[in-house]
Amino acid sequence: MVGEIAGFLLGVLGTTVGLFLKRLFDKRAASEVVEHQHCDQLRGLQVMLRDSGSLFRDQNFKARQLMRLLQERLPGRIEQDGFEANFRRLHEEFTEEERELFDLIRGTTTTTLHSANSRVRSWLSDNAWARSSGVSAGLASELDRLQSHLDGWLAKYEVTVSQNPLVSLVYMADEKAQGVGFPKNLESVLDSYIAQTCD
Repeated sequence: MVGEIAGFLLGVLGTTVGLFLKRLFDKRAASEVVEHQHCDQLRGLQVMLRDSGSLFRDQNFKARQLMRLLQERLPGRIEQDGFEANFRRLHEEFTEEERELFDLIRGTTTTTLHSANSRVRSWLSDNAWARSSGVSAGLASELDRLQSHLDGWLAKYEVTVSQNPLVSLVYMADEKAQGVGFPKNLESVLDSYIAQTCD
């Protein structure tokens, strides 16, 4: 009888331990799936940020080019209030080449840059988990700053560029300092987090 009870208890114990280990394994497997999905999402953000950064740099190059042309042709007429103010003020006097550059700058703002910024803001809304301190305090802080930057950029776009064909650029941290600039450390913090966590 004692042997039967001992066998029964060992069977119950074995089943209990087996169930516990199965649940533990299932939780770990589910956690790994979520972690893998999060890494994929972060890599997607990484690509979007590189693309939007490339668009910004190309547009900024054209804005500097246009400003240089204006400075050469209209010395003394350029004020120290930034690209946008000078472009608006001198728009009626643009040469064909200057107007073409202006149109390219504005076209980038109204199409690809607006679209890229809207996609990144949507990513932030869809991936709130990435801004929790459980992920990385440094990454969460940079993503919060990015959210503020994009909210300001898109709001400024709506009240300036979409309302006025003489406005070609949306800068937040320029001479007017009308908002939060793009977080300078975001890409390096994100790259580092992905390298440490996902690779």
